[in-house]
Amino acid sequence: MSLIPDKFTHVYVLDTEYIARPGEQQKPVCLVAKGFKKARDIRMFFSKPQECPFVGVESDTTLFIGFNVPSEYKCFLALGWPLPHHTIDLYVEYRNLTNGLYRGKDSLWDLGTGLEDVVREMGGNPSEFWHGNKDAERKYVMRYGTMAPTGKTQVSFNEHGNFILIDEKGNEVGEPELPCTQEEHEARILRYCEEDARATHFAAQQILKETDFDFDQALNRGSFCRAVAWFEHNGLPVDQKRFERVKRETTKLQIHIAREIESKHNYSVYAIEGKETTKNKPHPVFKMNKFADLLAKHGITIGNNGEMWQATDSGQPILEDEYFEAMCNGYPWLQPLRQSENPSTASGDLTPSLAMTDSIATPFGCTALSPAGTTLKPRNFYFHVRIGCATY
Repeated sequence: MSLIPDKFTHVYVLDTEYIARPGEQQKPVCLVAKGFKKARDIRMFFSKPQECPFVGVESDTTLFIGFNVPSEYKCFLALGWPLPHHTIDLYVEYRNLTNGLYRGKDSLWDLGTGLEDVVREMGGNPSEFWHGNKDAERKYVMRYGTMAPTGKTQVSFNEHGNFILIDEKGNEVGEPELPCTQEEHEARILRYCEEDARATHFAAQQILKETDFDFDQALNRGSFCRAVAWFEHNGLPVDQKRFERVKRETTKLQIHIAREIESKHNYSVYAIEGKETTKNKPHPVFKMNKFADLLAKHGITIGNNGEMWQATDSGQPILEDEYFEAMCNGYPWLQPLRQSENPSTASGDLTPSLAMTDSIATPFGCTALSPAGTTLKPRNFYFHVRIGCATY
């Protein structure tokens, strides 16, 4: 790591493995750090709490390098360790270096920004770093954490009434893992974590020598990792009872918002389909042909030959959120519709993704979600929720 300024006497390239459940704080499983200069290599497995092993973790002479570092720092917080003062996040630096760069018709971002993608783009061969299936190893960590699998399973039912296999922790499993000793279990996870750390070291060597890389700016960007880690570790305060009610009444909310959107803006693109007496219950549906009619009514042409609104291969107007958002800069009257419609759920999954919308009053006196990065504050009349309806 000869490209690191001399003032840093201890340099760590680290990776952690952990369990991350929705809405819960991370549960650290293991840590591997490659030490440079005066720093030593560190390998830790968290079957029990351990003290912070890093020399001068908060010192101005210690530097931490990782890939998507807030994930590592959330492990620090879960373990009660202090957060480092100096950080370089290679995920952030790679995205900064490749912003706006294309290979042919594909942007480098579209080709992938994960650690494997970065290794490949920087001239490395992922198979030289990972000797197993990376996704399979990550799933293994998520399923078993710090405790070795026993191989014991039992039959249960999922929410749809289908037979499933669950392990001794209640996790659904496909093919159950063969039982192994605790030592074998720890060795497997540490080996995988070591592979990630080696790949991170390779990425660091390549990124730091890029001519456009600015070390001081990278440190400035890296300082934000502390804030992100704290923010995600603490989470957002939510009124749990009301939130559970929102989840139970999702479809009613979706229908209510669709009707309010139509009443206020008269887009004529939402229809309520289904009956209470049938399996297909009432739900809002975004009608693509009606949206095309709406654009035509306002003189907005659709197609791929210089038309005003680009079309998909099937000729329908593109509704990918980034494109829709950009088009709303030219047609701001469509903004409330964009914020209510969620094309990513075109498969029919009606689970809403929470987001800011056009401040529609709902029947629920709920906590309102504020924009990302702020704290939730109680409001009496609004709950902001994307409709997330099916698109046809």
